[in-house]
Amino acid sequence: MSNLFYFSDPVTVDCGHSSCKTCVTTYCDNWEEGNHGPLCCPICREKIEKVNFRPNWDLASLVEHVKQLGLKQEKEEKENLCERYKEKLSQFCEEDGEFICVECDKSPVHKTHTVVLIKEAVQKYKGQICVHLNNMSKKKEELLEIKLNEERQSQKHQEETETVRKKIMSEFEELEKILQEQRQPLVAQLEELNKDIVKRENENVTKLLEEISFLSNLIKELKEKCRQPVSEFLQDIRSTLNRCKQVKDRPPVEISPELEEKLSTLHQLGIVPEEILKKFTGTEKGSKG
Repeated sequence: MSNLFYFSDPVTVDCGHSSCKTCVTTYCDNWEEGNHGPLCCPICREKIEKVNFRPNWDLASLVEHVKQLGLKQEKEEKENLCERYKEKLSQFCEEDGEFICVECDKSPVHKTHTVVLIKEAVQKYKGQICVHLNNMSKKKEELLEIKLNEERQSQKHQEETETVRKKIMSEFEELEKILQEQRQPLVAQLEELNKDIVKRENENVTKLLEEISFLSNLIKELKEKCRQPVSEFLQDIRSTLNRCKQVKDRPPVEISPELEEKLSTLHQLGIVPEEILKKFTGTEKGSKG
């Protein structure tokens, strides 16, 4: 675009109008040489003084901005032309994943390919991404619910563990003098079981959080993808969709089935001191009798 379309070194005159510094200076010189009387604004004919010309920095900045926009538009228009046929790139080849013009579409290279208008391709692939986003959002919600249930179960298990621990400690206080050697191994085993339960619970929650984080990042990436310009959006679109499809093939987070068995063992341990206490109580009563 020619520079004649833009202001050059714009200045503002007394009446408030702006003009190129060179243009208005030349105008004033010609006016004075022609002896036309008091100097007037070339636009509104108000009286002006050459000594009062003021640089219009705001206008100069705006002109520069408009120039840059013009250059950017020219660049985009050139980039949007087919290098071979110099025609507008208006179609999209799904097999090759590239923009083509109407002449390319007629060539043998794309004869057997699926070619659609760029607008239609964008709508199609955005539709597919929306489906994936919906599915992944649902899966994320399901995982969050599983995580909450897992945390509730973990709390319940730990409370049960604490209840059994207190019961064991209470009963062993009665037998402490007699069962000192037997109490410590049982308590140690109980503590070990509790650590194992907490460890397994933490591992399960960590796996769920990792899966949720993975889905969150992919969802964010897809949303950002949808906001991209057409020229960027369709680049590597197949790779993006393939990663979306792989989500359902990711191995599910398995919740350990061993926790109930651990708790069952834990309850068994709680019975041991009670049975021993009954046994010793019965023996003592027998000896007294």
